[in-house]
Amino acid sequence: MAQSKNTVFRRLFVHVLCVVCAAFFVMPFAARAGITKELNYQGKLTDASNTAVADGSYSMTIRIYDAATGGNCLWSARGTCASPQSRSVTVTDGIFSIRLGDTAAGDNALTLDFNGTYYLGVAVGTDAEMTPRKKLTAVPQAFNAEYLDGIAAASFLRSDAADTMAASSSNTLLTLNQSGTGDILNVLDAGTEVFTITDGGNVGIGTTTPTAPLHVAGHCVTADTRLRRRRRRRKGATDTEGLSDEELEKLLRDGIITGFDDDYIYDEVMIVDLVADDEVASMNVQTGALTWSRVNALVNMGIKP
Repeated sequence: MAQSKNTVFRRLFVHVLCVVCAAFFVMPFAARAGITKELNYQGKLTDASNTAVADGSYSMTIRIYDAATGGNCLWSARGTCASPQSRSVTVTDGIFSIRLGDTAAGDNALTLDFNGTYYLGVAVGTDAEMTPRKKLTAVPQAFNAEYLDGIAAASFLRSDAADTMAASSSNTLLTLNQSGTGDILNVLDAGTEVFTITDGGNVGIGTTTPTAPLHVAGHCVTADTRLRRRRRRRKGATDTEGLSDEELEKLLRDGIITGFDDDYIYDEVMIVDLVADDEVASMNVQTGALTWSRVNALVNMGIKP
């Protein structure tokens, strides 16, 4: 088939393609079910004198690329990008109509998301692929596919990837309104529910069935929480640990400490006043008994009193 014949074919094919591309630009916002992921491709095949070719079957090799020249082949109608195969196209009065990605007809599935710039390359018969490749573009109405009810796609949060909600407004950023009897909010960590707001507003941390406005399963410690502490008495120490029994008795009467014995001095302090080597009373979650635990080191978590 002569190159001049391909030139005419290329020109006619582009005008039709622009109309049908719109279907793919709306796909990201269409319903998930019922989408036909095929691209209509119609055109007229003529010879060098612009006369329709004879009726019959003609072979076409069709591929989609990410660049006008060179680049990467992203899809081939038949075979693979590395080893493409032609498909037979029926031509009547020079007119043909096929659906790219029609798996029932033998095409490869068309799985491109059409969220970038793509170029179509076509070869007829044994001729080389026509140049230049043709950029896949949308008809004017398809530009609206970037919007849903007039709102830009970038304004929507994704549910399948990490995303951020941000705004600069005096209004509430996020409102959750549960009209039914289900929970208002469930937050999961690796599939395990760790934070719950139930119908009625009870908040549970570490429990999925909070029975109070705030129900915490486990320890709840804030910056102003007072912890029971004990310090080992040390002879010769220059601080409280080195005081005599008489001096400690005075501190006990003044309410500065809560008690002492031969080995330890007991008091209650806020978490911000703990130092390394202090021991604090904590509940053993298995036995329910209070045990003393040594503070090995302190880390600044940004907590303010």
